[in-house]
Amino acid sequence: GELLENVRATLGLWREREDPRLTPGRIRRLLRRAPEEVRRALEPLGRYRPVVRTRLERRDGGWLAEVRVDPGPPVRVERLELALRGEAREDPAFRPLLERFPLQPGAALDHRRWEEAKEAFQHLAQRRGYFRFRLLEHRVTVDPGAGKAAVRLVMDSGPRFRFGAVRFRQGPGDPLDPALLRRYLPFRPGAPYEAGKLLDLQGALLDSGLFADVEVRPLPGAAEGLQVPVEVVLRPRPKYRYSARLGFGTDTGPRLGLGWENRRVNARGHRARAELRSSQVQDSLALSYTLPLRDPRSDQARVLARWLNDHPGTSRSRSLELAVARTLARGSGWVETDTLRYLREAFQVGGQRGLSHLVLPETAWERVAADDRLDPNRGYRVLLELRGTHRALGSTAQFLQGRLFLKGALRLSRRARLLARAEAGTTRLGRLGNLPASVRFFAGGDESVRGYAYRSLAPRDADGRLVGGSRLLTLSAEYEHHLLTHSVLGTWRAALFWDAGNALERWQGSLAQGAGVGLRWLSPVGPVRLDLARALSLPGRPWRLHLTMGPDL
Repeated sequence: GELLENVRATLGLWREREDPRLTPGRIRRLLRRAPEEVRRALEPLGRYRPVVRTRLERRDGGWLAEVRVDPGPPVRVERLELALRGEAREDPAFRPLLERFPLQPGAALDHRRWEEAKEAFQHLAQRRGYFRFRLLEHRVTVDPGAGKAAVRLVMDSGPRFRFGAVRFRQGPGDPLDPALLRRYLPFRPGAPYEAGKLLDLQGALLDSGLFADVEVRPLPGAAEGLQVPVEVVLRPRPKYRYSARLGFGTDTGPRLGLGWENRRVNARGHRARAELRSSQVQDSLALSYTLPLRDPRSDQARVLARWLNDHPGTSRSRSLELAVARTLARGSGWVETDTLRYLREAFQVGGQRGLSHLVLPETAWERVAADDRLDPNRGYRVLLELRGTHRALGSTAQFLQGRLFLKGALRLSRRARLLARAEAGTTRLGRLGNLPASVRFFAGGDESVRGYAYRSLAPRDADGRLVGGSRLLTLSAEYEHHLLTHSVLGTWRAALFWDAGNALERWQGSLAQGAGVGLRWLSPVGPVRLDLARALSLPGRPWRLHLTMGPDL
């Protein structure tokens, strides 16, 4: 084990054993050094009384050098004196290090763990703002003959420093208002120093999308009293961002997207964005204006205008939407989005035509917890949406609608993973015919029930035309098995899946079922999925190909 590894790393004879220039004289000199080298290698591991025997003989035209080692019993800690003085004595962060100090009485002496323990105290002190931390006494006294050791570690943390003034240095370009930047601070000047808070600040500024690089520098050498100033160096991203996207999905066919964004409309951090999207089933143009609120890390407001032409084949609609929304990240991990939306939609579903004007208050709650959203070993996503309207608001229809989406991933073994998904929705309404296509439920497609065309599952009218449903229920279970991981080809997996679901008028309605096999390639932007699914509830049970890409959660 590690005793052998340490001896080999120290033993000159082992390191030079294959050197072609090694002479018999050099071999004998190295062998004479071996006992001392072995002792030097074993002492850090608490073995102070090894017995070393060496032997050298000529064999088969070469030399056989034998070093036989009995490491002897480990030295054990007989007495421990451990003391922490100063303000850190009352700091709960130090309690685990004190309670779990590795060299307790009776433990085998290991000098590596001794050094690691001292470093752990020093590093924690730096992270917690005890910049005058000192080791007053740090000594290990060993009695090799008795096989005992005494350990003494006395530390003084000194006072805990606090955050001082924060100064922002911005690169060339349109500088942001320092008052806005200070709202990103996860601490207040005067709060006890914590290095983790500085990492939080750096992450929040990078996540804002405004900066290409963020450097946060504490300056304890410039402290005034116990106040540590902080300097934040910001390198902004370009003011304008242009994007173009080209994709393909079996639900949508070829997809094209063009985008423009102004990251810095003004010094208060307002943004403007325009995006054009087009596919075989949908075309849209969206304009949005976003402004940070009290806490820009988690609280934003957005004004949105969108034109949408939706033509999936089962329905047609053209709509104009105006909305005001607020997104707030809760401390519990939930993200809340509250929206007030005006929707004007001209639609055709089956034999029904209409023109709707709806004033829609909406709320959505979402939570994602995963070790990796792109390819999770364990995690889940929950989304709850509620929306509705009433004629008293000036709407041409009234309804109340809720939708719940659940998806989870669980690693079963090193090569196996399970994915499960469920979605349920319900609408309380007067008459379905008054509702536009965008608020009716349909099922089927890549992300719904595989084996069926996009939005092809729903109640039908007397002529057999799809009209959508007031309820929705879909279920999915998928097993993935690892095939290979290659430096060039990447990671590949095989999948078996079963889906069921439908859009319904009553919960007692039947669910369409689909099942099949798939292939997964883990790309840098998430899994690419190719599925061959069979529609088990259709006559003849036809097969259908599905291609999707994106994160699992």
